[in-house]
Amino acid sequence: MSGTDIPESARLTAVADVFDALTMTRPYKPAWSIDDAVRTIVAESGSHFEPRLVELFMDIMPTIRQIKQECDQRENDERNTRQLELRRPSA
Repeated sequence: MSGTDIPESARLTAVADVFDALTMTRPYKPAWSIDDAVRTIVAESGSHFEPRLVELFMDIMPTIRQIKQECDQRENDERNTRQLELRRPSA
């Protein structure tokens, strides 16, 4: 399958999946910055990704940034809490 033979939902999922893969730390690579990931996705618009779907993705980028920032903060808070619990002397 290629082009419009691929369901639109799958083509949209491809954009989101690549963004997630690039911006998340993996055992084999560090996380990319959001800006670097966006540049890569935009550069692949028209070849790897459908331009209209990249435009839609860019339209919601402010919301994506906000969600990512909130998730990162929550992860940092949880990590700090675990570290404090490990340092606490046992009774």
